[in-house]
Amino acid sequence: MITSSFPCDMELSKTLIYVYELSMDNKFVLGVCIIGFGLLLLMSPEKHSWIFSALAVGIGTGIIIKKSEKNDKDDK
Repeated sequence: MITSSFPCDMELSKTLIYVYELSMDNKFVLGVCIIGFGLLLLMSPEKHSWIFSALAVGIGTGIIIKKSEKNDKDDK
């Protein structure tokens, strides 16, 4: 008989995929890492690295600045 280490009585809605949400601290760290990556790209000697640098800095800044949807629903 083959036994699985995965719990069979776990509800589908409580799996890691459905429960996992980024907290505000994690979003800040992720944004800072992406901005840092963009700044490193800016120092690259490649011809079009500034384009990818600008994209990375913009995406990182957007992640940091964007309000979480959970707080927006509570304010209404």
